[in-house]
Amino acid sequence: MVFWGEVEKITQSRSKTFFMFCFCFILGVGLFSFANANKLIFILYLLLFIFLFLLILLWSRSAQRFLLLCCLIFILGGLRFLSAAPAAGSKHISNYNGGYRAVMRADGGLR
Repeated sequence: MVFWGEVEKITQSRSKTFFMFCFCFILGVGLFSFANANKLIFILYLLLFIFLFLLILLWSRSAQRFLLLCCLIFILGGLRFLSAAPAAGSKHISNYNGGYRAVMRADGGLR
């Protein structure tokens, strides 16, 4: 089959493999930037564990292992974006101060 032959070529080259893993991560970040994060995180963690289980079962087959690793990296890219996205929305100024709040003391200083 032509598809598996191409996957085998990619797995033989370390630079092509690294490029595909980077592409999958960036694609995951890009696609999940359009998604709603309400129930999506639970589904992504569930898929992550399913793909890890399949990866353990199919470790001896290099083409399937490569595709499963690409799927895992895609999901990790999506989880990375969803964990970094502000929960209150990007319109709130509090999302950009790192979680710290300045409080004025009675003597005029900040703490």
